Amino acid sequence: MKQLRDRLILLREQYDRGARMRGAVAFMHSSPLHYLIMLEVATACLGNKCLNFEGIVKRIPTKYGSRSTINTLLVDYVAKGYFGKDVNPGDKRSKVYCATKETLKDLNIMIENSRRMLKVVA
Repeated sequence: MKQLRDRLILLREQYDRGARMRGAVAFMHSSPLHYLIMLEVATACLGNKCLNFEGIVKRIPTKYGSRSTINTLLVDYVAKGYFGKDVNPGDKRSKVYCATKETLKDLNIMIENSRRMLKVVA
């Protein structure tokens, strides 16, 4: 149980550190909805599939945010330069979202730091 307690303490410290950071990781830690949007869009981008608004809304449970809230956050992500918004090659009427290379790099650093921290306790 002590090992689990130590891991939870490290996770809490990492979360606090992420919230104090600047950039995409800090913005992602703003709320559970911010976090889910980042994970959905980044995962799709890494799978060479960019998501449109409807695809994002379908993947996020409504208890985390309404369509309008999700749209507002997507606009914020694009305005801050964490996501790109392009014309959907399959349907010129819709736009697709994809995480920028810098955002993906920041996420990778965050995950690697998490892995290292948890190995210390293991």
